[in-house]
Amino acid sequence: MEKSTGSNESLSRPAVYLISTVYLVTAVLLFYVLCAVWPGEHDNRAAVVIFRCHMEWSADVRLIWLVVITSALGSYVHTVTSFTLYAGNGNLFPSWLAWYLLRPAVSAALALIFFFVLRAGLFSGTAADQMINPSGIAAISGMVGMFSKQATEKLSKIFDTIFT
Repeated sequence: MEKSTGSNESLSRPAVYLISTVYLVTAVLLFYVLCAVWPGEHDNRAAVVIFRCHMEWSADVRLIWLVVITSALGSYVHTVTSFTLYAGNGNLFPSWLAWYLLRPAVSAALALIFFFVLRAGLFSGTAADQMINPSGIAAISGMVGMFSKQATEKLSKIFDTIFT
């Protein structure tokens, strides 16, 4: 019997090992950048150093990057869990690779929208900037990344409430 070459064929072991390695490197990079962007306890400086590149960021830009990185981390958890389940069962098909590649970007964009909605509704003015808890922002962003379907549904309900 001939081996099928259609799209129903699972990814080869070398491809799975290569993608697994990329996922491991991605985890290290996400942790590194998260630590670099994380604001200090009483850190009013806007300097961020990533790979010896010094950048001057405002507190708002730092928060935005915190949202992007933690949502990507949440999405990473979701996609790696799915990847290992399907790869381990031998049911990982090439047609799913676009989903695995684009999921962190989708989650980051969704988390940014969620952050802007929360920020617009809960905080206003510069005095509120002192009250923003980066751990809270990171937790919400990470959860949006992990549970992007549910976050989309919540944003839909908020939109329906505002415009009815």
